[in-house]
Amino acid sequence: MDSFLRKSLEITTTIAGLSTVWIGSRRYIIMWPISILITSVNLFICFDRQLYGIIFKGITSLILSSYGWYHWSKKTSQPSHLQPISRVSKNEIIITFIIGCCYIAILYPIFKKWGSALPLLEAIGNAIFVIAMWTTAHMKLESYFLWGLLNIFSIYIYCGKLLFWFAAKYLVYLLLSFYGYLRWNKDFKRQQEQIIAGK
Repeated sequence: MDSFLRKSLEITTTIAGLSTVWIGSRRYIIMWPISILITSVNLFICFDRQLYGIIFKGITSLILSSYGWYHWSKKTSQPSHLQPISRVSKNEIIITFIIGCCYIAILYPIFKKWGSALPLLEAIGNAIFVIAMWTTAHMKLESYFLWGLLNIFSIYIYCGKLLFWFAAKYLVYLLLSFYGYLRWNKDFKRQQEQIIAGK
C-alpha cells in the first residue's frame, strides 16, 4: 500500500475513532454505524501489514457492532429511551471468563499457524475485545475496565509493528476509557437514585 494513502487512512480513522469513544460515553446509537465504517477501513490497513489477529478482531467487530446497534435500538420505558446501564453479575463474570479462556485456546494455535508476529497477545486481545464488545452492547459498566486493558494490549502490539500513530491513538483511547467509565458511572448512580425515588 502506498505510504501516503496508509497514513491518510490512519489519520482519518483515528479522528473518527476518537469521536466514537466520546459518542459512546453519551450512549448515542450513531456510535455503532461509525464503528462499522472505521473497522472496515482498518481491516484494509491491517491486511497490508499481515496483522492477522487484528484482522480477525476486525471481522468480529463488524458482527458485534451490528449486534450492539440492534440492541441499543430497542425501545425502553425509560424517559431517555436509552437502555439502562447495569453491572456484570457474578454468573456473567464466570461465564465470560470461561468463554475468554476457550477463545484464547482456540485462537492462539490458529494465529501461530498463520504466522502472526504476536500470536498469544493477539489471542488474548481478541478474547478481551469480544467480551468488551458484548458488555458494551449490553451497557455493562465494567466494559470500560476491559476497554482500558485492551488499549494497553493494542499500544504494545502497534508499537511492535512501528505503527506509532495507531499506538498514540490507543493511548488517547486509554485516557478516554477512564472518562467513559466516569460518565457511565454517573449515569448509573442517577438511575439507582431514580429507582429508589420511584419506590
